Amino acid sequence: PCPVVPIVTPSRVTAMPRDPEEVLPLLTSAPETVTFAELRKLCERFFGPPRSSASSHLVFKTGLRDPALVNIQRTGKMAKPYPCRQVARAIALLGTGED
Repeated sequence: PCPVVPIVTPSRVTAMPRDPEEVLPLLTSAPETVTFAELRKLCERFFGPPRSSASSHLVFKTGLRDPALVNIQRTGKMAKPYPCRQVARAIALLGTGED
């Protein structure tokens, strides 16, 4: 009989998650590089838990008048660029205290 030899495959290398402080400037300068998970973590940090989480959309209440809600969406594992810019604008307005 043939000896059984285990098949060894290389471990999958995944990128280390970026710190939210690293992701924040990318929302406007390079939104296509932001993953959905990173955008979600950032939104949860600034806006709290999502108000609605249907399928690939998450809706966050910002506490501002405009935008009152931010709807983030995914394309594969990446976040869509437009919601990234929307989130950046809302976070900037939160920081200034304006509505």
